[in-house]
Amino acid sequence: MRIVTTLFIVLILVFSINFVAAQDWQWTLAAKPDIDAGIYGISMLSDGKTGWGVGSDLKIGRILHTQDGWKTWVDQTDTTVTKLRFNSVDFIDELHGWVVGETGIILYTKDGGSSWATQGAGVTGNNLNKVSAVDADHAWAAGDKGTIIYTIDGATWNLANTGITNPLYGIDMYDASHGVAVGKAETILLTTDGANWSPATTIPKIGGYDFNAVCMADQNTAWAVGDGFAVMALKSVFAKSSDGGKTWKLWEPSEMIMENMWAIDFTSPTKGVAVGHKGWVFTTTDGNSWTPLPRAFGNSSDAVAIAGDKIWATGSNGTIHYSEDFGATWSLLPQVMGQNLYKIAVADNNRAIAIGYASSMMKTEDGGLTWKSGFIVANDRTELQLWGVDFATSDIGWVAGYGGFITKTMDGGNTWSLQEQSVTSEWLRHIWVFNENILWIIGSKGTIIKTEDGGANWSAQGIGVATNDLKGIDGLDQNRLAIVGDKSTFLYTIDGGQAWQKASHDLTTDKGIYGIDMIDDSHAWAVGASGVLLFSSDAGKTWKNQKSPATLALDGVHFKDVQTGWLVGDKGTIFETVDGGSNWTRIDTTLTKLYLKSIDVAPDGKVFAAGYMGNIVRFGPPAPSAIQTEDNAPIPEQYHLSQNYPNPFNSGTRINYSVPKTCYVSVAIYNVIGQKVAMLVDEQKSSGAHQIAWDAKNFPDGIYFVKMITKEFSSVKKLLLVK
Repeated sequence: MRIVTTLFIVLILVFSINFVAAQDWQWTLAAKPDIDAGIYGISMLSDGKTGWGVGSDLKIGRILHTQDGWKTWVDQTDTTVTKLRFNSVDFIDELHGWVVGETGIILYTKDGGSSWATQGAGVTGNNLNKVSAVDADHAWAAGDKGTIIYTIDGATWNLANTGITNPLYGIDMYDASHGVAVGKAETILLTTDGANWSPATTIPKIGGYDFNAVCMADQNTAWAVGDGFAVMALKSVFAKSSDGGKTWKLWEPSEMIMENMWAIDFTSPTKGVAVGHKGWVFTTTDGNSWTPLPRAFGNSSDAVAIAGDKIWATGSNGTIHYSEDFGATWSLLPQVMGQNLYKIAVADNNRAIAIGYASSMMKTEDGGLTWKSGFIVANDRTELQLWGVDFATSDIGWVAGYGGFITKTMDGGNTWSLQEQSVTSEWLRHIWVFNENILWIIGSKGTIIKTEDGGANWSAQGIGVATNDLKGIDGLDQNRLAIVGDKSTFLYTIDGGQAWQKASHDLTTDKGIYGIDMIDDSHAWAVGASGVLLFSSDAGKTWKNQKSPATLALDGVHFKDVQTGWLVGDKGTIFETVDGGSNWTRIDTTLTKLYLKSIDVAPDGKVFAAGYMGNIVRFGPPAPSAIQTEDNAPIPEQYHLSQNYPNPFNSGTRINYSVPKTCYVSVAIYNVIGQKVAMLVDEQKSSGAHQIAWDAKNFPDGIYFVKMITKEFSSVKKLLLVK
């Protein structure tokens, strides 16, 4: 057995020489959004492949284009337009389309988005919220202050007289004559000639709230969706017209779903989809009633498009949710989206999970080399804000957040179950797990809760000791813990929380204290607003100011031992000490300028920090480098091996490559010890682009490498198989 083990180690080492050069560990930006813009409008052609999305990255309006159903995309942004945000897009074929946005901007293309022309200058300065086109000559746009503008020649825009000043949020034209527009405070308008608009004769009452979107399924049938409001017991609004928008009737969900619905689309007179707040999706197959689907994601969708059974729902932070089976199952097409991350927890050397806004989750299974976005959905519930996460084992962990939300995973974050026995509805901010049964969660208004049976039952602790929001908790064992929070709140316990006591400190003004890390009886650190850094030498009973290297807010602190530790905070701040905090060195400031909110360290010493816009920073060994050709020939630009898609994948994946001339091509799959496990291509190939598929359903989970070799070229990409 020892001989076999030794041989195995030798094989790994030999192969590692080819794949990984001896390098020191390094800091890298391990994850950032694939799409760094919100997508507020989407238009898909009936082929289910060709489409456009528009939005904003907070600096400039953005236009994205896909020809494969958003598996890949290109940026078609017109950088000469400096308006802040595009709101809507509509294409009538693969060439002709319009984009509208803030301050009345209108862009038109007749070459599929390769170039854009500005139209409608001076017609309106109001924000345009929605555009609807029926052919290359006829298009309409609706916006603020009751604005509707239209073109009948594809170039010149005219201002329609609507007689209202309420903002209009949605417009849809069935043809050049028939259309409906909807907006604020129960506003519904219709037209039968495309030029003149009048109020609907019967408008459903929804408490004075807004209709947000409308779609005409045919010339007579229209559906509008709008606001729900829990305080008024107003369910998510669906209204139908069967006479071209003149009269309307409400349809109400039987379930108590009261979230705003933001967008609606139909692919036939009876088959439609509507999307809204907190991941709610409704579908109809009869054109009369709607079915809410089990939630697969937590963020709101601002726009939706449907082609046959395919659905695309888009929203803020670069999210594109995709279903091929009319909403039965969903995937997130960008591997990494830009949701703000508030906490990160390491489960083992390979697995780490970060959580944040809109029930979002980022997960790695390979030590942080690759990351994938997802959502925490527990018992068909999501939560707007997730603030706490911690693990007892590689598989068992908890997440907590807004409104007393607590959920548990038993399989490393693949599935989550709601723990509804919480004794609080307060916002829950942080978790400290001692083992599979015992853990504490803290939150707003001095909330401290504890479980001793893995979350089946919870009890309140420390009632009345603190009333400020509690932000950080850490412990040495099941008896000795410390808590920090707003207004210089410091608490500690020596009996497992039966009694919580206020700790002393030498801060002269109240500070928000956001993070804490306890190493042993004599070493603990806490950080907070304005770069405050404190040290405790008695397990959190007393705290003293330590010279801080920062002036901006610090949210995270973590030491791997009494000498080596890190601080993270505002504007991408990362500081490192190797002498117990006496001196600090700033880490590369070019990694990210975004707020880093949390830090954790793996057992093998890898460091992870997570923050805003899905940014995750990693300190650890570099990824394996590419295999070189035998003759070390330079790589011509014309040869190319693309990253496989999807990646990570769970059974099959596609690999694209291109060659500039007819040549012999080898494409093979290797495992991590250098064994060739699959030969995908081994033949003469003509010049051009090629695609191959690898069916890995009979292969074990893990990291693989695809290697492409020609006489003049060699390239390697890493693949991650996760079942």
